[in-house]
Amino acid sequence: MEKPHYYIYGINGPVIRVRGGRELPRMSLVYVGKQRLFGEVVSASGEESVVQIYEDSTGLTAGEEVVPTYKPMSIQLGPGLIGGIMDGIGRPLSRIEAMAGPFIARGMNLDSLDAEKKWDVTLRVKEGDALAPGQVFATCQESGMIEHRSMVPAGVRGRAVDVKADGQYTVTYDVGNPEWFWDDFNDLIVEQMRQGLILDYDYPQGWQPPFWMSFLPWIAVLVVFFLLWYFMF
Repeated sequence: MEKPHYYIYGINGPVIRVRGGRELPRMSLVYVGKQRLFGEVVSASGEESVVQIYEDSTGLTAGEEVVPTYKPMSIQLGPGLIGGIMDGIGRPLSRIEAMAGPFIARGMNLDSLDAEKKWDVTLRVKEGDALAPGQVFATCQESGMIEHRSMVPAGVRGRAVDVKADGQYTVTYDVGNPEWFWDDFNDLIVEQMRQGLILDYDYPQGWQPPFWMSFLPWIAVLVVFFLLWYFMF
């Protein structure tokens, strides 16, 4: 099945209208134009979606490509985040300054964490050890107070089949090769997965608001309506 091709249909400052296929998921991240500017889908109806760009939209033209990720915006969490200075979408300003000077150039899509810096990592399991949901299998001491822990995902169990020695690793280095068994299936299905210091498989150490937070605006409206009704009657 051919993937839909999304494109800019209309531009109004930092707000653009996108067409090209089914509506894009609300609150999902998209890359806009040739410079791949950060954007977030704020509304969608039918085949048209409205995207808010978080950078200068000067120079964008109708017809330029919009690349969807179908995932919410998130920020990387892990060693190196503490002490860093970020902009509103989680980009490290110190690294951007080193690359582009005192002004942020458009399309500077840098991860929050430095993928090249190495950290001292201690493995908490040995080859052949059984792994259970929530079990800590590696730790990284970033400071005297902060310890990062790599844990077995919920609903998953298995055993360690390949474990690296304690040492210095980057946040994306594979420190082990567990053999997972998913609890959600009646028949145990084995899937080989490589897991480093990254805790989130969709986004490296990413965090995004839980789905129930999307209902907060409606809850606020109901609360206001109830208070008005209570004090008026």
